[in-house]
Amino acid sequence: MLKNIDVRPARHSDVPALASVHADACISAYKFLPAAFIKDRYALANQLHYFQHILRHKNDQREIFVGMNDKKIVGFIDVGHSDQDYIGKIHSLFVDPESMGHGVGSFLLRHGERWLIARGYKYAILWVFSENLLAREFYGKAGWEDTNVEEPTSWTGLNEVMCRKLEKTLRIGRRWSTSESSGRRIQTYRKNSV
Repeated sequence: MLKNIDVRPARHSDVPALASVHADACISAYKFLPAAFIKDRYALANQLHYFQHILRHKNDQREIFVGMNDKKIVGFIDVGHSDQDYIGKIHSLFVDPESMGHGVGSFLLRHGERWLIARGYKYAILWVFSENLLAREFYGKAGWEDTNVEEPTSWTGLNEVMCRKLEKTLRIGRRWSTSESSGRRIQTYRKNSV
């Protein structure tokens, strides 16, 4: 059971762990997608290239945060500006399948929402595969509302796969503590012990 989850901005040295978590989480969650697509898109080489590119080109409008437990990356959230003025976006949120059900995703989501709030966003959107019922339920429990807007994904090879748009009015929560570590702010979530 995970007791502490630390969150910090992703570093270039995190690329292999980010690629691994992303691939494992997608392979586990996206069983409704064609197997050939999964095998190609989530191949480790493709994931390494993707995260190297994102981290090389990130700016103050976008950030990837990693969730860590015992110095191991167990999840990440990619947040930033949407293509709509004054609206933030959760670009992606993934948790290692072995760490699911321990609060990692909820903590990362709250962290991403707080990051958006700190940048002046009052609203945020995200898109999920329509068939990803687990994700839709997760976001619904966190206060995200289904807009009933559904569009086909723009990914090549998935013309028939639909995505749903979710939205949320952002508010500040309270279960946070901040500590300083090597001059960097790290957000920590501590699960209540039973």
